[in-house]
Amino acid sequence: MLMERYMRVSQAYDKQVYTEDGIYLGKVEEALIQDNSRIYGWQVRLENPKIKEALRGKGIIVPHTLVRAIGDIMIIARVSIKKEE
Repeated sequence: MLMERYMRVSQAYDKQVYTEDGIYLGKVEEALIQDNSRIYGWQVRLENPKIKEALRGKGIIVPHTLVRAIGDIMIIARVSIKKEE
C-alpha cells in the first residue's frame, strides 16, 4: 500500500491537532497561505480547556515548519504553541 504524499488543503480542515507528546489542542480551522503558493501555517481552534485558559485565547497559529505529520490527525511540535493575534 502506498502512502499519499499529497493532500488537498481542505482535507486538513477539522482534523484534530495533538502535540508530539499527546496533548490534544483542538481542530484545524484554516490554512494560511503565503505568496499564493505555500502554506505558512495553520490556524487551530483551541478546544482543550486547560490550554485555552493558559493561552487566554480562542486559537493559535502553528507554523507549517513545525507540523510533524498530517494523516487522520495533525501532530505538531510542542514548542509551536503561540497565541493567535
